[in-house]
Amino acid sequence: EVYVGRLLDDPDDNTIQAIYALSRHFGLSNDYASFIVLETDVEYQQYGIVGRKRKLDFGRINLLLRSRRTAGERDILLLAGMPLPEDLGETPIRLITSLSELGETPVWVSPAPLPMRFGPKLLLHNPPEERAEDWAVEAAPARDTPTALYLLAGKLFDRAQTLHEAKVPTKEDPETAAARAFRVLSTIAELKPRDDPSLRLLGFVLMEWGLYDEAERIFARVRRRRPFEPQNLLLEAIAQAAQGKLGEAALRYETVLGRSFPRFEEYVKPVAARLYSELLEAAVLSHEKNPDRDLWAERRQRLSRFEPGRDPKGRLLLFWNLDDTDVDLHVREGIFTEVWYEKQTSFTGGRLFWDNTEGLGPELYEHPRLSRRGFRVYVNYFSSSSVEGAAPAATFAAAFTYSAVQPLPFAAWHTTVLVGVQEEKVEIMPRWKRVK
Repeated sequence: EVYVGRLLDDPDDNTIQAIYALSRHFGLSNDYASFIVLETDVEYQQYGIVGRKRKLDFGRINLLLRSRRTAGERDILLLAGMPLPEDLGETPIRLITSLSELGETPVWVSPAPLPMRFGPKLLLHNPPEERAEDWAVEAAPARDTPTALYLLAGKLFDRAQTLHEAKVPTKEDPETAAARAFRVLSTIAELKPRDDPSLRLLGFVLMEWGLYDEAERIFARVRRRRPFEPQNLLLEAIAQAAQGKLGEAALRYETVLGRSFPRFEEYVKPVAARLYSELLEAAVLSHEKNPDRDLWAERRQRLSRFEPGRDPKGRLLLFWNLDDTDVDLHVREGIFTEVWYEKQTSFTGGRLFWDNTEGLGPELYEHPRLSRRGFRVYVNYFSSSSVEGAAPAATFAAAFTYSAVQPLPFAAWHTTVLVGVQEEKVEIMPRWKRVK
């Protein structure tokens, strides 16, 4: 299954035939193979469906895979399972290729993950679905397994964090405690492998926990299934940028900027431009002697048309996991000052750029200077007509804070589950404060 998963990252005609043959023999379900169940053996014969008794021709599969084009013969370059198409243009392709040849380059100062230790007992333990149902009481009225697992994993992770920060050693190992929390959280993917809202929730939490590689893989899975949603490209790019994978993230940003996404165009392109600009700035600062440095700077200059004259000290992005759902961002800057969709600017300079009523986000808020006391950030789960159900809606807030003395922005990630449509606002992150 792992091997077939790797083939799915780079499919061509021959690879698809190999994927189908392997999936049929080993009983795997994926984008190119699914299960069919009929009542009797006669029906299988009637429709010409042969069971797994047919011997697998490994020699033919090897020939199919050997005939795949080598890297030098391909019309496209693949970066983290995504093709680099020629229709992007010669300059973007050259730029992405040059960024992909760099080593890991930090774009933001991002939270690091807790260390984890996986023992045999933990790895072999069955998914804690029954125990998770105990936590569903807190998720009422949803009582759905992903929400229950999220709540349980969150409790376990908070415990692991407390143990990790404790000054006095305890009998409980903090690394095993963190691994236990991750094991519970990953059960969401085991129980709901094709449920995209649940997978997005999983990706959001992985980002919050600093597990960027795992989050990237989850967002990539959703992106392959739903390529018409540019938010999946943005989330995947954010996870890649958090790891310093500049070329991979740049490809996603260029794809969002270069292609048409009618429902989401006005929301995703300005966000992609801002994030891409930060990535290019990091490349310019970190690789002063690179011959392509001028190319990166020039591309960054062209992106400035999306944010003319803006130099914020705080930038906030809000994503959520359900389509056709309206989740509203509220930023309370002070006792008498709040920015939201009915009042999108404040006298202190804060600005909410739009009200996304289509679903999935992003919503974008910026402020030229944050306060020492801090801003309070809320969401209002206003309405949902999603065919995937109104609950659970999960929000992902990406908060970027800029300092005059630190060249790289500080990034923080925050996930919240909203268990039902409600009028009351829900606070989704700690106070957002100015950095020293």
